[in-house]
Amino acid sequence: MTLPIKLADDLDMISKTFNVSRSSLVSGILSDAVEPIKEVIRLSMSALEESDSEDTNPLSRKPEKVRAFLDALNSVVESEKSQLDAKIQNVFDEAKENKNAH
Repeated sequence: MTLPIKLADDLDMISKTFNVSRSSLVSGILSDAVEPIKEVIRLSMSALEESDSEDTNPLSRKPEKVRAFLDALNSVVESEKSQLDAKIQNVFDEAKENKNAH
């Protein structure tokens, strides 16, 4: 996985502070975020497979249906991103507290 330099440096600082590998840290942060996104994709694909009608297919060629589907998907992704950002911020805050405690 390629990461921006600042992110890699931040992850290195946190992983060193907690004496864990960067891989373990990233796995811990992402593990809760990936499952809901995967579930949205699974449900979306399920709906597509069950739907033969253009009226019920969220990815029909009707622009308004495509836009509504993408908006709903974007909403879920943004919600998950917000939760992930909050978790990352908590990890940074804890790392700063631990660093200041020493």
